[in-house]
Amino acid sequence: MKVLFWIAIVALVAVVGGAVYFRLAPVPPAMLAADPLTATKPDSPNAWLVRPEGGDAAAPVYALSADELMDRLRDIALAEQRTTGTTTPGDADRPSQGFVARSRLFGFPDVVVATALPLSDDSSTLAIYSRSVHGYSDMGVNRARVERWLDALGPFEAEG
Repeated sequence: MKVLFWIAIVALVAVVGGAVYFRLAPVPPAMLAADPLTATKPDSPNAWLVRPEGGDAAAPVYALSADELMDRLRDIALAEQRTTGTTTPGDADRPSQGFVARSRLFGFPDVVVATALPLSDDSSTLAIYSRSVHGYSDMGVNRARVERWLDALGPFEAEG
């Protein structure tokens, strides 16, 4: 009986320790600096990439300037629970934003990097790269997140 008690204690400490680690461990800065236009996806199924060409899905065109599109996306992303914004390298022509979204139970971090790409003064498109920091599979969480954000931007899609 004592052995079972100690096994349970060790298991509990491992679970709590893991939860604390994943919630407090820093996200690798290189992941936040990734350019979604040139990023190469890992072989693991824990990432989703949307960009004008060569991603998992093609990015829509929006009837918004690149700055307006990034502002809307930022509002949508930060409205989600457990999602925070981070600074990312970018340039004046391509507004960029990084986000860290954490899972509900253990706080596993996912990194999302988005860049708005101007097509004209009043139209733009996106490149979004969402991926897990830890683990092999994400059970479709990154894809679902990006699709949810794109659905929320749907009213701003350009006609045609």
